[in-house]
Amino acid sequence: MKIRRITVLVLLALTLLFFLDLKFSGLSALFRDPSKKGISLEMDLSGPNAQKTQHFAWDREQVSALRISDHWGGEIRVAGTEGDQILIGTHLIAKAASASRAEQLLEEWEVLERAEKNQVSYELAGQGPSKGNLKVIYQIQAPPGMKLLLEQKHGMVNVSGWEGDLRLEGQHAEIFVTDFAGSLAIKSNFSHLDLKNIEGAVIVEDAHSTLSLDLINSAAGYDFDLNLNRGDLSGLLPSSLELEETGERKKLRGRVGAGANPVKIKGEFSTLTLSLKD
Repeated sequence: MKIRRITVLVLLALTLLFFLDLKFSGLSALFRDPSKKGISLEMDLSGPNAQKTQHFAWDREQVSALRISDHWGGEIRVAGTEGDQILIGTHLIAKAASASRAEQLLEEWEVLERAEKNQVSYELAGQGPSKGNLKVIYQIQAPPGMKLLLEQKHGMVNVSGWEGDLRLEGQHAEIFVTDFAGSLAIKSNFSHLDLKNIEGAVIVEDAHSTLSLDLINSAAGYDFDLNLNRGDLSGLLPSSLELEETGERKKLRGRVGAGANPVKIKGEFSTLTLSLKD
């Protein structure tokens, strides 16, 4: 009986030490960092887990396109930088029934880097059963003017303060793009898209998602072509645009300013809120 009590006390002490370590570790700061728009990784870390970090770097002249594929419900975070290097950091978290099994998962799985011509790509690769036990946080610092291709399933994408060619694919994902200039193309379904302070071309093909698009007016202007079938359209619509409703289909067309930047949105069962700032 005395041995059983000692064992329980030891387990409680180890659990307390784990939470204290998590509280004061860099990982905890990563989750609570307010600059990350309040988005946190939805993974219960109360049980046995293991973690590892990888770092990659490329000179801008070596790479014109960067692809990140996450099909594991993790996070992809992109921030603009004025430097000449592309910096990629990955944090892989494995959770299992025991600490030894979590460590084994880290030995079996890693973020794989592939380079082909001027494009470099990153994706989790490995062997063995792992579904629901692995998540990756990608943190990228990207200089302006390049191409980013981001794929996310069941997770989050956050792009902030960047200029270039951005192409996103999201399924059951949360997508946040803020303070962006350039060309933005999105394919999504069953997702939430929050696009704020956007200047440039916007092409969206969607089904069953909610989309908020906040455009910044510019001298180049916009050419609108919106087509929603069985969807909802609201927001601050410029008076120069013409809204046509036929049955359950809504079309919004017209130009604002010079009309140089196309805004083409095709939605099925999509909910769109649109605003254009002066």
